[in-house]
Amino acid sequence: MSTIKSSAEDLTLNADGSNEIKFQINAVEKASINSSGLLTSTTIDATALTGNLPAIDGSNLTGINAIDGTDLTIVTGDIVFGTAGKGICLGVTSNTDGNTLDDYEEGTFTPTMTLGGGATGVVYGVQEGTYTKIGNTVSCIVVFNISDKGSSTGSVYLGGFPFTVANWSGSTAVDGGSATFGSVNTSGALTGVMAGGTTNMWLLGHPGTAVSQHSDIPDDWTVRMSVQYQV
Repeated sequence: MSTIKSSAEDLTLNADGSNEIKFQINAVEKASINSSGLLTSTTIDATALTGNLPAIDGSNLTGINAIDGTDLTIVTGDIVFGTAGKGICLGVTSNTDGNTLDDYEEGTFTPTMTLGGGATGVVYGVQEGTYTKIGNTVSCIVVFNISDKGSSTGSVYLGGFPFTVANWSGSTAVDGGSATFGSVNTSGALTGVMAGGTTNMWLLGHPGTAVSQHSDIPDDWTVRMSVQYQV
């Protein structure tokens, strides 16, 4: 075993200019300290890191039980929670489901329309949907256009939402969310009601007492709306 030791005073390792202090094992670099004083490493494995940590520059941080510092800045890479149910715990000192942010997702989806469960002859102009999911809440923006509503008849549903709507109180059809219509070229106001246990929305005529029917919408129909619901 080789040891570098100073028992009476500070031990100084000096690299002039913009050079780095490198730490190697079997000629393979494991960590380094750059000219700005940042520790760079592919892996930091420790049960506890304490004190002030102004900056950590690394592509992965693994095996860390606690970080106690006034600031923590990730310069390069991501913080990845690789186990389901683990995340950022807010307002508690341990992993508690109700206080843990463990799910975040952004993406797109394709909204669809059915009439009485059918979509014969429906011609789409625009089908655009984006969503952000934080925990159990999904927020969507939908821009939807048909140039021909086809020949299917019955109640109007919009479908294709990215996650199944929560069933409140065990019901299979509940108001699991809300929709705000930016514009819609349908005579009369509309209300959107998410259908529990599905990825669908009913379209109801104002004040929301009757589901819109095939005859209520025009052939050239455009809807712009924001939707929020729980899963």
